[in-house]
Amino acid sequence: RRRNKLESLKSIQGTLVFYESPFRVEKFLAELNDLFPDRQVVLARELTKKFEEFLRGKPAELLEIAKKRPLKGEFVVLLSGAQ
Repeated sequence: RRRNKLESLKSIQGTLVFYESPFRVEKFLAELNDLFPDRQVVLARELTKKFEEFLRGKPAELLEIAKKRPLKGEFVVLLSGAQ
């Protein structure tokens, strides 16, 4: 169901913003890698908190980071729009 919704967003030119839990963020990055492999993604973790962090790259790059270390906290995921 989520994948179908993501597919319907492919033609949107603006930046897409999602909220994702740490329990689903790796799966979400895998879906973004399948559907939007060439787009830029920003993972914003723990916004406005002590451990705020930003990770930038293509979905595959961020997926590799997610597999190497546990991703904790709340995530805002920014996906660049269609060209």
